[in-house]
Amino acid sequence: MPTIHQAKAYAFYTKEDLVYSDYQWPSTGQEEPSVSSPLGEDQFNRYAGREVLALINTIAQVHGLQYTISGKKIEKMIRKALPAQLSTRKEVKDWIVLNWNS
Repeated sequence: MPTIHQAKAYAFYTKEDLVYSDYQWPSTGQEEPSVSSPLGEDQFNRYAGREVLALINTIAQVHGLQYTISGKKIEKMIRKALPAQLSTRKEVKDWIVLNWNS
């Protein structure tokens, strides 16, 4: 199974698959720093579209998720149930994995 740091450029879930349409998107040519860095202690913005997509795709790759329904589940977990005090991508990823079957 790949490690978190091996998860790169896996686009199973795309902008067109997103459930919510109110995400923030950077101007062309700009990218949030956390999108290109390994999944770790950097801050996660649950309203930044690229950050949400990157996190969903990282989790999908690491855990072998193959269906967009799984991406939608992660997106809804982030939007509806993620505790406000969780602020790093690692914390968010760990919480999603821990609460997947809840």
